[in-house]
Amino acid sequence: MRTKIKLLFFSFFLLHPCTHLFGNESIASFTGIQKISLDLSAVDVSVKPHEKSEVDLAIVLSQRLQDEGLKIEHTQSGSTLEIRVKIKAKSLSFNDDEAKISLWVQHHLTFHVESVSGDAQFSGISAEGIVIESSSGDVSFENVTGPIDVHTHSGDVKIKNSSGLKKLHSSSGDVSVQDSKGDITAESSSGDQDFQNIDSRLSVESSSGDIKIIAQKGGIKV
Repeated sequence: MRTKIKLLFFSFFLLHPCTHLFGNESIASFTGIQKISLDLSAVDVSVKPHEKSEVDLAIVLSQRLQDEGLKIEHTQSGSTLEIRVKIKAKSLSFNDDEAKISLWVQHHLTFHVESVSGDAQFSGISAEGIVIESSSGDVSFENVTGPIDVHTHSGDVKIKNSSGLKKLHSSSGDVSVQDSKGDITAESSSGDQDFQNIDSRLSVESSSGDIKIIAQKGGIKV
């Protein structure tokens, strides 16, 4: 078993010189990144800031999922970092301890995220733009600065202590925005919408979901 691990580390390092493998976790660093594109499928991602100029990536992937054919690939093309999850099995269940993606980034990057059921969590960053398209994964932002554009089917959207233009569209997922600044456009079919302590112009549309607005400054269009 020891020889197998050494050979795996050696081949992985040759393919990715800036990548290090520790058991079920791989760590990589990238320089010159301006945009990050993520295709999550069912894997969760968290994005946090750091003071370094490069982007640090940590991937946890259990041996069981590797044996089942789940892969998390990453490539850099110019100033774009692409991270993609590939799943061979039609139905594969797992928890956060078996598969997750963590990113530590500098400020002023652009993000584009596509997800089926994976959750996306952004905290403490200042971004040029964040676009998220999700089927059932939840999306959360805390202490985030920059424009946010989110489209979800049944996933919930939570925003707290954030500023910047926000476009939020959800079919049946709930939308919650608290203690935030920046104009908001929110549309929902059947999900509930909750806005508290908002300093912005607010435009809200809903077919059958409930709308709650508390302590809002600025114009309201419902």
